[in-house]
Amino acid sequence: GKKHLSAVLVVPFPHVGRIIGKRGQRIKKLREDTGTTISIVANNVTLTGEYKRLESAVMKLTGLLQEVSKRNPVSYAFPFENSAQQGGSQGVLANQAALQYHMVQLAPDTMQVLIPSSSAGVVIGRGGSTIQRLKTESGASISLSNYVKGAENRVATISGTAAAMAKAILALAVQIATDGGSLSENNAKEALSIVLLVPPQELGAIIGKKGARITELRNSTGASINVADEGSVTIQGSTAATSEAIRKIAFLLYETRNKPSSTPNSSMMMMMASDLTAAAATTT
Repeated sequence: GKKHLSAVLVVPFPHVGRIIGKRGQRIKKLREDTGTTISIVANNVTLTGEYKRLESAVMKLTGLLQEVSKRNPVSYAFPFENSAQQGGSQGVLANQAALQYHMVQLAPDTMQVLIPSSSAGVVIGRGGSTIQRLKTESGASISLSNYVKGAENRVATISGTAAAMAKAILALAVQIATDGGSLSENNAKEALSIVLLVPPQELGAIIGKKGARITELRNSTGASINVADEGSVTIQGSTAATSEAIRKIAFLLYETRNKPSSTPNSSMMMMMASDLTAAAATTT
């Protein structure tokens, strides 16, 4: 049969109820109209189905959420391939794959970067040799999401100290820019570009009050830094500028996440998750 894919929508908490609808009517109708499986855990809405159906369900949901609120942007992940052989555990795998893509909350020592699918080969290297070298040189762990047919990007998840993560992200930017070469002295002015994926609720730490922090970051590094609502932070500039911007942002996020106040009450999250799962389950 046709391959089943999954996508995850990270929805602002207040809007989850709007998707479920009164007594689960709205989510039931969405499932029937689109022929997709829709499950909700906390504020992650996971959709699974054939590509065309998935596309239609994502469009319907984003449309619905845009009506609900013009002010709260929604971010969603690219589709993930499921292994259809897994039978019963397929739904679980779909959820994991989708959540792994765009985590609502990344651990303090983890960052994510978009890698164009076309550059994945030079990042991985023959038999994984390049990615292995980048890990050794940076001291960070680096893993790449699975290739999905038709997806323009893959996601690199990087873990380690702030300094190690910054080093690894710069190395990835260099690999992409030089098509697998290395930065020799004479091309240190090479223009680099990298897209970081930042959980939407952490963008404020980068932007600052009235944009003060991002202005300071741009001025002090000389890099162009652009933030999109759904959580992509694009950094461009010379090697030196990009390197400094990546380093500052990595340390900034590391500090922000390690502040005691920034960790949400996990039991509260679990409670909400179980309530919502129960609400979603009653509609099937």
